[in-house]
Amino acid sequence: MRIQSSQKIYLEYPGLYSSVGIGTNPLWQALRTESIGPQPLEGASEYWPQQQAYPIQNLNLSFLGVDRKTLRTMTRQSHLALYGARLSLAQMAPSIKQNGHTCGLYLGLPTVDEEIPSWSVLERLETRPSLEDLATLFLRETPPFSGLTFLNSSACAHISATFELTGALATFSPFSDAGLQALIEGALSLVENENDMALVGAVSPGVTPVRILQYDALAWHSPQYLGEGVASLMLRKGDTTESGVWIAGYGRTFGTTLDDRADALSHAIAQALDMAKVHPSDIHWILADSPWTEINRQAQHHALETHFMERRNALPILSAERVTGILGPAQPLMHVLLAQHGMRQGRRLLQNPDGTLQEEALIGEQSVLVIACGVYGQCVAVILQGRHPCPRASL
Repeated sequence: MRIQSSQKIYLEYPGLYSSVGIGTNPLWQALRTESIGPQPLEGASEYWPQQQAYPIQNLNLSFLGVDRKTLRTMTRQSHLALYGARLSLAQMAPSIKQNGHTCGLYLGLPTVDEEIPSWSVLERLETRPSLEDLATLFLRETPPFSGLTFLNSSACAHISATFELTGALATFSPFSDAGLQALIEGALSLVENENDMALVGAVSPGVTPVRILQYDALAWHSPQYLGEGVASLMLRKGDTTESGVWIAGYGRTFGTTLDDRADALSHAIAQALDMAKVHPSDIHWILADSPWTEINRQAQHHALETHFMERRNALPILSAERVTGILGPAQPLMHVLLAQHGMRQGRRLLQNPDGTLQEEALIGEQSVLVIACGVYGQCVAVILQGRHPCPRASL
């Protein structure tokens, strides 16, 4: 299924919450100044591969009106997903919500794998309790609703119930490609008239010392830091005469072996360029997900060089990872919001040879490439286009 050129899918009502704060502008400014650094991670001793991270401090959901019993069935990841949905939906006029529009929900979520036994149990194991006491310890410390927290559909149910969403929904997991998968499927649901609007969101995994050990086993390369964040936006249909930021094309492939992963990403980019009807020289900015592993780093380098060979010494590429940490599914959707913000302002951020960033002005219609690669070979590319100036200010 292609996104038809006769009707555009526009990005609206961006919502973003990360360690740098709420909104896209704080992220933009943090990238400009690089004033944000990782914080010590509680529980990660000197024996851990990493002892720092980019967590969100003091996440508070009290203003959402969610009752205490419901919160007990939610993980921190679900809390972030609910918070991100609220950030986008709060910007919509009441008339839009009450006009009978069907709003779908599409989420990129990490695998829900809260520690069972919990971190508190693992800490108590240092005292080496007797075998007879282990069962009692596990039963006492295991959350009573832990079974529900293992279902990604629970997050969808909470969001749909809280905000009265009645459209189709889907979730995608577990790595960074899931954020762009959710965006694409949300857009296709509008193209196919399955929904009138679609809320798209993506959430990072929880930041814990155990997560670091899990990722270390998957050969992620240091120095990289985990981060927390959520990104969300609304998709709507519009005609081709409107100004704004829209999805121009996308590509999705899969590298079945390590050797063909670079070709898979190259094909995904080629599919996106073909659907958007743009040449590589027309791409003004490239927002690339953290390659995460050495294999993905090499694949990304090869794929970009294949399409942008004449610009390889001055490739306009950036990742927000330098101030947010690695955010899993939320990373590429955060880059989508960053691209939207830049196009609405007529700006882009570029990396200098010394590693610092500079801001440049752009005029007219712009094209931005956002790419993401899953650890197991999923490759996704999305091309966004927009005109400056755009009529609506971003968050």
